[in-house]
Amino acid sequence: MRHGRTGALSVWPLAAALGCALLPALACTPDQAPRTRLLMDDGWRFFRGRAEGFVPLPQGNSVETWRFRMSEAGEAEAETLAAPGLDVSGWPEAAPGDDVFAGQPGFAWFRAELGALPPGPTGRPRIYFQSVDDNATVYLNGNRLVYHEGAGAPFEVTLDSGQAWNPGGPNALAVLVENTGGSGGIAGASYYNRPAHWQDDPAMRSAPTAAPDFDDSGWEEVRVPHDFVVGGEFDPRGADKPGGKRPGFNELWYDRDHGYKPKGVGWYRRSFDLPAADRGKRIWLEFDGVYRNSDVWVNGEWLGHHWSGYTGFHYDITDVADFGGRNVVAVRADADWDEGWWYEGGGIYRHVWLTKLDPLHVGRWGTFVTTPEVTDESALVQVETTLVNDGAVPADGALRIALIDAEGTTVATTDTTGTVPARGELEFRQELAIEDPTLWSLDDPYLYTVQTTVEAGGRVTDQTGTPFGVRTFRFGGDGFFLNGEHVKINGANLHTDFAGVGVALPDRINVYRLEKLREMGANAIRTSHNPPAAEVLDAADRLGMLVLVENRHMGTSDDVIGDVESMVRRDRNHPSVIGWSMNNEGLRQGPEVAGEQLRAMHAAIKRLDPTRPTTGSVGPLTGATSPDEIGTERNLISLAEVIDARGFDPANYDEYHAANPDRPMLALEAGYDLTTRGVYVDDEARGHHSSYDTSAAETWGRIAGTDYVSGGFVWNGMDYRGEPFPFDWPVVTAQYGFMDTCGFPKDNYYYYRSAWSSDPLVHLFPHWNAPPTADDGTVEVRSFNNCEAVELFLNGESQGLKDREPYSGLSWEVPWEPGSLTATCYRDGEAVAETRRETTGEPAGIVLEPDRSTIHADGEDVSLVKVLIVDSEGRNVPTAGNEVQFRVDGPGEIIGVGNGDPSSHEPDLAESRRAFNGLALVIVQASREPGTIRLIAESPGLETTAVEITAATAPIRPRVP
Repeated sequence: MRHGRTGALSVWPLAAALGCALLPALACTPDQAPRTRLLMDDGWRFFRGRAEGFVPLPQGNSVETWRFRMSEAGEAEAETLAAPGLDVSGWPEAAPGDDVFAGQPGFAWFRAELGALPPGPTGRPRIYFQSVDDNATVYLNGNRLVYHEGAGAPFEVTLDSGQAWNPGGPNALAVLVENTGGSGGIAGASYYNRPAHWQDDPAMRSAPTAAPDFDDSGWEEVRVPHDFVVGGEFDPRGADKPGGKRPGFNELWYDRDHGYKPKGVGWYRRSFDLPAADRGKRIWLEFDGVYRNSDVWVNGEWLGHHWSGYTGFHYDITDVADFGGRNVVAVRADADWDEGWWYEGGGIYRHVWLTKLDPLHVGRWGTFVTTPEVTDESALVQVETTLVNDGAVPADGALRIALIDAEGTTVATTDTTGTVPARGELEFRQELAIEDPTLWSLDDPYLYTVQTTVEAGGRVTDQTGTPFGVRTFRFGGDGFFLNGEHVKINGANLHTDFAGVGVALPDRINVYRLEKLREMGANAIRTSHNPPAAEVLDAADRLGMLVLVENRHMGTSDDVIGDVESMVRRDRNHPSVIGWSMNNEGLRQGPEVAGEQLRAMHAAIKRLDPTRPTTGSVGPLTGATSPDEIGTERNLISLAEVIDARGFDPANYDEYHAANPDRPMLALEAGYDLTTRGVYVDDEARGHHSSYDTSAAETWGRIAGTDYVSGGFVWNGMDYRGEPFPFDWPVVTAQYGFMDTCGFPKDNYYYYRSAWSSDPLVHLFPHWNAPPTADDGTVEVRSFNNCEAVELFLNGESQGLKDREPYSGLSWEVPWEPGSLTATCYRDGEAVAETRRETTGEPAGIVLEPDRSTIHADGEDVSLVKVLIVDSEGRNVPTAGNEVQFRVDGPGEIIGVGNGDPSSHEPDLAESRRAFNGLALVIVQASREPGTIRLIAESPGLETTAVEITAATAPIRPRVP
């Protein structure tokens, strides 16, 4: 048993979070709980379309005509070309959407005079850009306001920032546009007054589809998480354009980088009752993620707009709620404009919650737990908590902190008091100690809980629980250390989407993907290129996986810094999180602008979390090792001084370390192998890459062979939709993964497994069903293994015993003949592992393999069922492409199918799928009724088969009825 002691405490002013039903001594019952968080995923109605009669904000005065001038010097000319009073009458004119670059990279200055603001509610003057291709630096009256990186995304700029706005006019707007290739210019811009309160705008309040009495009975009933893009049909439009891009950047299109599926706008509506007994509580409506440009109404009142598709947000709906009556939520999601260059889906694709709180409560994401001092004997735990008082009078509150171990034992407590001002906040800092702590590690991810209780007026007003881990880590010039031990970060990058479901992943699939990585020896992920679902980090905490959380956008604007702060506040208590990646490939604007952005983002992160390092991809691809060297590489190197750990992509590790021996290094993207599962010759017509085309041994060997490179993240852990480089249509997915979109391993999966795991492993490829041969009739047989030596046999005859160099593979030239290949792995002269490849017969049957045979009957849990086409002896036929029909009997349903084929245009939301190289996937979700789910699979000419999955009685999360 572990014992705790009360530590020192002090009181500060700021924000935090606490919890209730965790305290047995208080004997809380659900209706007495001071904080109730209800899942709100069921019962939504959905309509795909723009909805007549609604024009989204901003509504203002448009810039109809620009004057522009091409520029070679770019921002170096800002003092002259952005200055007010400049005579631009001789500059050419451009209309919104005009391409002024004619496909050439470079810079152009755009100028316009802004007239009077439109009438309406007073507020802050803003300008809304529909899109600038590619990057924009915005000036007003000679004052530099903001830099925005990336084409395709709308963005706003506050015009009175730094007193730049002249209320009486004139106001000279200048925009420096950088084009990196293809068409470029300004798609459209309008300026307006942002209301002091969004709901004050009458146009937004009168949206017909948000009205409480709007008839949505004809809309589709859906459950969130929901991706309204994944169910669309693939469309090749755009494939005949250069790079699959739209011909004019003001035109929406079905683009290659987003998987050739139409995007668009989706509307959601849901009704719910609020008991009259809730009057006096604060009511929050929380969205974990809406992609993107979302507007939210409750009872016809517009609550606000959220640009980002990757950060969560919430609204306090207390003042517009009907207590004792019916309430209606409406959400509009506009997915037409992008944030990234990969598949991003659309809609309410993460969970929704309704939270009820006492006016005196812990703030949202208001608890911050750190362990600044850890020894074998003791761990100092520091807890910062923000209490919020939404009441009209000051509140005298008591804050009690208890540390609970994984067995449920209280190991330390402390409490303090303070007065929280009316409509204000108060931050508490408390310290406790855990004696004989159990450390969170990769092998033993032990979790404690901070249990927080708030009391005022003799009653509990709020209670929360915050899991955390006791551990230490550091990055240095000598590598990465966890709890004092040197650990190589064996990581993978992961995008959000998955086969069948797009970006709307049930929680179990988020866990499944990490389990698949951990099975192969991976110990880390990088969330490329955006903050992940909260459930990903919860799973990483439990499984013992390290996480590098990545921010989506670079910038200094309020929106960008707000997203950075949101990311850090939400995720800073997770022991799995070891750093914040501030950027990915966002440095084309040059070192001065990038440095300004990185410094602002770095400062925001450090203000909220001084315990973790920042990193980012700052290049270079070759050469430079110090700021003294010349050229672009010198400039990029200088940016490394802004962040804590140098991110490479890839780079010259040895040279940089020699010049910077104390600087941490981390490979943010390694590998870039393009392979298609089960394919051994390039097939341009189908867009398939040979599995021989791998440089894994070379790229990872450079990382593994040094202690001072902390490790790296392979690009990519799994194939993902969109970005089908180097092919266009018919390819609809990127093929960088060492697993396909279903999580089925490719051959190079086994390279990383052999490099990252000490368990004996030997893998052979290609398959032996008439594989491609050379002109002399031989086949190149390769092996990924972690053996000292491997001997290969063809039909019992040795093809040679070969010694293996560390972090490398082996190969043999073998004459093709049907039969079997066998490889035997030796360590210290002893055979420790063996594998076999056999020539199979024709497809004869189907085998179904659920990842779990028992799942929860909670309406959320899923089983991922692997579908194998087999011959009469039960062997998987590695070339089979049979179409399989599926049906379900019992309390479950099919929510998605896949097969990993990067050129498949079959629907994701379906009950059939063609096998690709012998495999397919079916995702079965349980209802809330326990029982037996029977999945039946049949295909012409194959024996029908079935598998049973038990849907076991399980707790159902509290939810809004």
